[in-house]
Amino acid sequence: MSEEQLPSEEISRRITTGMGLVYDLFKEMHSLFRLVAQGLENSDADVQPQGPKGYILPRGKKGVTVADRFLKTDMGLLVAIGAAGPDESEDDSDNAADDDEQETEKDTATVAIAPDTQYLGIRAILFDPQFSDPEKFQPMLVAGIMGSMTKEPRGGKKKASGKKPETKFQIRRAAVKMLVKQLPTNAQTGQSITARVRGAILNAQLGNVHVTPLAEITTEQKVNEFVERLVAMVEG
Repeated sequence: MSEEQLPSEEISRRITTGMGLVYDLFKEMHSLFRLVAQGLENSDADVQPQGPKGYILPRGKKGVTVADRFLKTDMGLLVAIGAAGPDESEDDSDNAADDDEQETEKDTATVAIAPDTQYLGIRAILFDPQFSDPEKFQPMLVAGIMGSMTKEPRGGKKKASGKKPETKFQIRRAAVKMLVKQLPTNAQTGQSITARVRGAILNAQLGNVHVTPLAEITTEQKVNEFVERLVAMVEG
């Protein structure tokens, strides 16, 4: 606590103002991703937005602070391209999350991964508490085509010894969403991304990518232009 004691009225005002801004932010983010999902569904691209019940991305448990448990600083959307999609219906009664996922993750649909399977991942990075100068941090939207997916054993060299990465496998859709969480702000075509999931390591290679400051998506027209860019990525 600071040695300088603020009046109780000022403390109350700051709390109310701060929480109001947080509510407004997440309301706007949900609206943004809803419009992006609708725009993709209404386009001519062969895409299927996945998990329509929410846009919070799963995250690892390592280094999670008390604030992290309440503030969702990563949001995103997983979009199946072509035939990629759930093989089984969602079952919200099953809440068995992977080791590195939030306990509230309920995206239990199973998807089939093949060498030609592709997904479009869209990640909004709202805040980074580790950034050296938070005032210079710029919230970003990162989109990337994720393909050439493989799964390999997790748990040390002995467990992985002699086993080649699988290129055809079944996995929970929530695990694929973990890859979206790994999209970096410096994403580049050909870059590899990796997610640690239950008992395995999931890998993907990025195809077309697009990175833009979140602050530039200010109007519905800007949202439409962003969707058009995503469609071009899928069709390109």
